[in-house]
Amino acid sequence: MNRFELMRKRLTERFQLKASVTIVYHRGSGLSITLPNVWPNTTLFKILDRDNQRMEWSDRDYIVPVASLILGGVLVEPQKDDWIEETFSSPVGTLQFNVSAPEGEPVWRYDDMQRSVYRVHTKRVKLNG
Repeated sequence: MNRFELMRKRLTERFQLKASVTIVYHRGSGLSITLPNVWPNTTLFKILDRDNQRMEWSDRDYIVPVASLILGGVLVEPQKDDWIEETFSSPVGTLQFNVSAPEGEPVWRYDDMQRSVYRVHTKRVKLNG
């Protein structure tokens, strides 16, 4: 392992220790996994409309180690219509985020050159209006 790989590994471990949250990742009916070592973030998208451009933030991104996203015993990539639940302290409780991105943007991308973590873009599900 070279120094760069060692430092990347240490940085990832530090993020997981200090900034991580626990989520439940869902797909379809019945496939889910609890992931304790992901960290939240956001992405600013630059979207070009016909004659101008606009900026749009993802509601919440989740940085997920590739090796941890196993559903039904199979290593998978995030996909549209998957959803994530994250539990916050009271009074917020559990919120649901759908895996999605603005039109023309992928719903996930690799977040490092080694392709060891996904950046999963989400939008919060609006409940009760």
